Amino acid sequence: MPGSKTGTQADLARWAIKHLNEVIALGQRLPHNLCEWARLSSYAMTDAHAYTQMMAGTNGAFFQMLGWDDDRIRRHLQDCDADRYVTRDAVAHAAGLFGQPLPPGTDLGSWWTIGSQYAAERP
Repeated sequence: MPGSKTGTQADLARWAIKHLNEVIALGQRLPHNLCEWARLSSYAMTDAHAYTQMMAGTNGAFFQMLGWDDDRIRRHLQDCDADRYVTRDAVAHAAGLFGQPLPPGTDLGSWWTIGSQYAAERP
């Protein structure tokens, strides 16, 4: 399969870490302004969560592409509801990363496009 799964997962991790570091920096910059810290840190934490959720979902979708059974995927994701992670966006992202066709019912301007563009930029 073409593309670099580990490269894109590393980038998603870096973006998540960037947002978590922002939470730490906000705590240092705004120690006496609880309302402002709560607002800004919540934004950063939900952004970090979005990236880590996409990482887990992309992994789960990749495992599906490998033909793994649902029970094994649930064990690896440590969740009995793997669909919480392996969303349509995650499936589209994995398909784009590995040069697979656009999944049926997926908008071309979706994570599939992001994955395929990322794969095209990576050796």
